[in-house]
This record gives sequence, structure tokens and C-alpha cells, in this order.
Amino acid sequence: TSLLGRITVSDITLQLAAELLVDMSRSESVDEFLETAMPKVCAATNAADAAIFQPDEGNWRQVFPRAPIQGLDLTLLGDAIDENQTVARDAWGVCPLQRRSESGETLAIRFTNGTADPGLVDAVAALIGVGVQAVRSRQLDKRRVRRLEAILDIAGQWNQTLEMETLLQRM
Repeated sequence: TSLLGRITVSDITLQLAAELLVDMSRSESVDEFLETAMPKVCAATNAADAAIFQPDEGNWRQVFPRAPIQGLDLTLLGDAIDENQTVARDAWGVCPLQRRSESGETLAIRFTNGTADPGLVDAVAALIGVGVQAVRSRQLDKRRVRRLEAILDIAGQWNQTLEMETLLQRM
């Protein structure tokens, strides 16, 4: 299934996609994006909890929110990564943010009605994954621009003095 196909499975995810598009365009960091996006995810999906996890030296680290969520069987996270798809058990749905990702970032949602909707979890994970990737890409671009500006500044200063030793020291 294509990324677009995953995201457009329902009216809920289409509306959520529009809202998260605005959030990702305004966010300066992944944390800022998740701070604004995750409450919208919970509201749109009627979820009691939603969290992002990442593998960390053989354990799972909860990346967002900072306060630990209760009741998640952490083996579901490993199952979702191993199977590279959504895993649902009872009220919990778990899905990697990006398929075949090296980061292993995984979304876990606990539904209030007691039954996870695997299609909805998959769509929301895809949306959050796209948002996280877009924000990170923009952060990298900004750092690259700052580095290039610094190099141009140093080169401009060197051009004024034409001293190679000074240029090398500043670099």
C-alpha cells in the first residue's frame, strides 16, 4: 500500500492530515510538532493515550509524551517492528511511523472503546511519520544553510586579507 493510500483510508484521517499539515509547516522541532499533533490524534481517533516509542539499546524508550503511559504491553512494539505493520491487541494499536525505518520509531494508541482499529492506527502512524520526517528535513536544511553562510563569511573575510593561514584557522 502506498503512503497516500495508507493516509486516506477515512474521513477522520483526511481531516487530521489537513490539520497536521499546518502543524508540520509551523513546527521548528519534532518535539514542537508532536506537542501540537498528538492531542489532535487523540481527539480525532477517540484515543485515551497516544505515545511514540523508540528502541534504545535493547529496551523501549518513550519519546513522547514525557509522562509514562500505563498498560501497554511493550512486546507489541517489537512485534510491530518485526512484522513491519500494525499490531492490535485489545484497546492498543501499534505501528511503525515509517515502514522499514532504521529509527524504529513506533506509535502506540489506546482506544477508549476498548478495541483498536488497525487501519486507523496505520493511517495515523503514516501521518505522524510524514510530519516528523518533514520537520527533521527542514531542521537539516536550516543547519546546512547556517554552515554555508558561515563558510561564505569566512571566505569573504579571507578575501579581504588573502592570508591562507588566517583562513585555515577560522575554518
